[in-house]
Amino acid sequence: MAKLVYAWGQRRRLLKLNDLALYRFKIAKEDRRELPAEYRLEDFDKILRQFDPSQWGQWRPWALLTLLGTQGIRTNSARHLQWADVDLEDGTLAWRARWDKLGREWRQPLRSEARAALMVCLAWREKAKYYGPWVFFYRTNGGRSTTTSLFMDTRRSPTRSKRRRRRQGCHIWCSGRCMACDGWWWARSSS
Repeated sequence: MAKLVYAWGQRRRLLKLNDLALYRFKIAKEDRRELPAEYRLEDFDKILRQFDPSQWGQWRPWALLTLLGTQGIRTNSARHLQWADVDLEDGTLAWRARWDKLGREWRQPLRSEARAALMVCLAWREKAKYYGPWVFFYRTNGGRSTTTSLFMDTRRSPTRSKRRRRRQGCHIWCSGRCMACDGWWWARSSS
């Protein structure tokens, strides 16, 4: 209703005129084109082939993309999937209300490709001796399970105070010990 009143006031020149605000770009029906699909199956397969599920650093993105592409769920829900939500015998997945966009709990039948991805996750869980609840876990060298980035070790330098430490490193998102450049970024920049 407010838009109608505002447009009426502009047409009657009661408000400051902004001609661009009322402009509507129209295309003839015969000139309209169809929007492409989100992705083609060939494109999805190309992306999946870039990852090797038998390697430590690549099984998570491969399994997560497989789960997203075959189950059609949102990333946030998939990343927070727990083993208690997976029923391999029944062939169902439970999605928790806390991580669902609409805030509701619901169950979904498990597709064969997603089952294969979950079996890869299970194999990596056993290999890493991880006994926590998460399907997509990450373990640091110290053996703790964590949710930090795979490329970044966020420990603080013992020689620098928190106040004097710069908040950006070799990359925008990197502070502290950067695994990508194999060392402390401030030690590398001074030499």
